[in-house]
Amino acid sequence: SSKSLLYLTRGDKKGICDRKGNIVLPVENYFVSVLSKSNVSLFKKEQNGLFGIVTPDGKTSIPPEYEKIAPFSYVDPTNYIVQKDGKWVVVDFQNNKVIDTHYDEIKDYNITTKTSKCILKNDKIGLIDSTGNFIAPIIYDFIGSFDKRGLAVVKKEDRYGYINTTGEIVIDIKYLG
Repeated sequence: SSKSLLYLTRGDKKGICDRKGNIVLPVENYFVSVLSKSNVSLFKKEQNGLFGIVTPDGKTSIPPEYEKIAPFSYVDPTNYIVQKDGKWVVVDFQNNKVIDTHYDEIKDYNITTKTSKCILKNDKIGLIDSTGNFIAPIIYDFIGSFDKRGLAVVKKEDRYGYINTTGEIVIDIKYLG
């Protein structure tokens, strides 16, 4: 676990050792960051400005080929959102594409549900879960934050309505703003 590891620093280079002083990751060009809140510690590795993931034992899980990388969810970090050549996809811990569609952006946006992400493509917004299933299709101009009742305002073609956390339209998108 991350509590049993120590971070090493020499200049701008980083590494990891265990509490007995055994080197786990040698002091190299690592950007060390704990990605997981679970018992498994994951670390981002920077090589030539690109990111990947190495395990605490030094094995490469996701090769350093991405411009950006982050867990899809910190609660269950089994899938990762990655950016390559300016486009976003979702991969698993073995670098297999979970979501093969390339999006212009995948981000938290202002959504309070931890298991979904906002996706943008061709100036439209939708929501997906970590397995790539659509919660809300990519048809909206705006999706607001979900409130305590699980409702979010959506905008489509200058009209407003509400969806719930499953993407179902619960108040028709017909109202002017």
